[in-house]
Amino acid sequence: MEGRTLITYYSWSGNTESVAKEIQALTGYDSIAIVEKKERKKSNMPFSALTALLGLRSRLMPMDFNLDGYDRILLGCQVWAWHSTPAVNSFISKANFKGKKVFLFITKADDKVPQKVIDSITSKIRSKGGEVADSLSITTTMERVIEPDEFREELSSWLKSNGLI
Repeated sequence: MEGRTLITYYSWSGNTESVAKEIQALTGYDSIAIVEKKERKKSNMPFSALTALLGLRSRLMPMDFNLDGYDRILLGCQVWAWHSTPAVNSFISKANFKGKKVFLFITKADDKVPQKVIDSITSKIRSKGGEVADSLSITTTMERVIEPDEFREELSSWLKSNGLI
């Protein structure tokens, strides 16, 4: 097993947080949420989707972007308009991924694997010296927060196959 692992994630609707909390329950890894300075209103999804489509970044609450002491990063994000969220874009732009192995866990509202998002995030992390080792995408819904029982088996299998548990 490698060194320490960090779970970090952005969750607007609660689905990515649900997955992150289940990963933490299964592994005991450190976890930190990526939080935007200005809270997004749920009623303004079209504007939020547009900011993702344009590849914009958002201002984040203070956090450590250094990632020293961690060899592996489990990065959780949502898909908005077939793109990564402004909060995740900001985190990636500020984080030091040099020598880090990154595992993406992605929540999305449709059944398709968001390969464009995975490729985009992978490219950004590579440009910062990191390596995306694998990804998992979990289908969720905007109507309610997904329950761990709905994805636990798939998540556990993915974590085991990557030597994370």
